[in-house]
This record gives sequence, structure tokens and C-alpha cells, in this order.
Amino acid sequence: MIHRRSDRHGARGFTLLEIMVALAVVAVALSAAVKLSSQSINNMQRLMEKTLAHWVAQNVLAEKRLQRGFPVVGSSSGEMEMGVRQWVWEAEVFDTEDADVRRIEVEVGGASPVTVLTGYIGKPTL
Repeated sequence: MIHRRSDRHGARGFTLLEIMVALAVVAVALSAAVKLSSQSINNMQRLMEKTLAHWVAQNVLAEKRLQRGFPVVGSSSGEMEMGVRQWVWEAEVFDTEDADVRRIEVEVGGASPVTVLTGYIGKPTL
């Protein structure tokens, strides 16, 4: 029986350097995936916050429209619960060029507003 030396040397494994390079590539890919996941979670939370704040602003504007009478120029503020959270809002009523229309800006979120919504209310007719 003749043993060939080339058979033993033909089937070889990975070198330590090849394994280290492969691990470095995997580590970079995994860190990029973790960073992307983190950014996705942050974006989702921010969008949820902006959506809830916008709903609060829409509710405040709807309440202003449903009140009897023409809104008085000036500001008002309050709190509203939405999405298991208390939201602080401030509404400012402005005159417009048309005496029968008032502009209302609703800011939700406190000192640095999360959202600002502008709406218009017409003078009620009898």
C-alpha cells in the first residue's frame, strides 16, 4: 500500500489569521445591526410620541370648535391624558384679517413642544 503525501496536505483547515479576519467581519456586521435596531426603536418611540401629541392637539382644537360662541383672543392652557400619559397643551387664539374668522395655534408638550397644530374657527351664525 502506497501512501501519498499530497492527500494529507490537500485537506487543510482554516488558519488562525483567516478565522480572526472572519470574526472581525462578523463583529462589524453585528455591531451595525445592533445600532440599526437601536435607531429603529428610538424612531418608533419618537413617532408614537408625535402621534399622541398630535391627537391631543386635534382634541383641543375640536373642543374649541364645539364651545358655544366665538373664541376670545388670548391664550389658554391645560392638561389632557392620552396614551397613559398627561400632556400639557397651550392654545393661543389670534385675530385674522377676516373679522368672522379666528386662528388657533395649539402647542402640545410644554417648553419644547412636540407638535404645533393650527386651525381656524368661523363666527357662528344664528
